[in-house]
Amino acid sequence: MRFLKYVTTELEREAVRLEGFHADWARPTFNLLRVFIVAFALIIVFPYIPGSDSPAFKGLSIFFGVLFSLGSTSAISNIVAGVVITYMRPFKVGDRVEIGNTIGDVTERSLLVTRIRTIKNLDVTIPNSSILGNHIVNFTKNAAEDVGIVLHTFRLPLDTMWRAIK
Repeated sequence: MRFLKYVTTELEREAVRLEGFHADWARPTFNLLRVFIVAFALIIVFPYIPGSDSPAFKGLSIFFGVLFSLGSTSAISNIVAGVVITYMRPFKVGDRVEIGNTIGDVTERSLLVTRIRTIKNLDVTIPNSSILGNHIVNFTKNAAEDVGIVLHTFRLPLDTMWRAIK
């Protein structure tokens, strides 16, 4: 785990570079690997726990497994969507985005939710599964890459009455 943490920090600082691996992927990848390593270790150790072969222990294990799986379906879908969004990289913190009908700046991105501050200074929390199901428009990405963005303008004749404009 220490070696994995060391490699993660070096990747995050960009002291070590891997082709096709972005620096902002380092921490989520470390967290995923850590969960898999701990789960694998628990699976290996389980038979050696005293009393693990008793019917009561097996019954409690099944009960908590079913309880966890039924109670966390939306949380699990948000976590999976958060991982997909992390590796898709459609936006980053600070970008101006439109997700569904919400336009604003991304202030936080986590495994469960993404927070957006709208133009009216409202904080909107969007579950990641909703983001994955909607279209995402990133207004910042092309502007930051010197590609530019297209502004739509229109021209009104000078004799147009202001009340006629809608």
